[in-house]
Amino acid sequence: MPTLNTIFTNQTADADAAPFNCTGGPVVVFVNGTFDGAKVKMQYSLDDGANWFDDDVFFAGKSYEETVPPVNSQMRLSLQDSTATTDVSAKVYK
Repeated sequence: MPTLNTIFTNQTADADAAPFNCTGGPVVVFVNGTFDGAKVKMQYSLDDGANWFDDDVFFAGKSYEETVPPVNSQMRLSLQDSTATTDVSAKVYK
């Protein structure tokens, strides 16, 4: 059964969220808040977090739907390029 996972709540500085297991299928990412030049990257790792690669980049508040390949991987969101006024929250429904 899909669940809604809080990834960031009022994140104001650059950070990599804790990774979570992702076995493929539909994923919806909800991002909102004040970006002011910041971006949220969706990243995947196929080797238990040793290497991360970028999938999508989000610059504004909205929901984004992804279909994750059916492989056992880890996924995380990364807030980058934050400024003094950045205040971003993110949730993932999977």
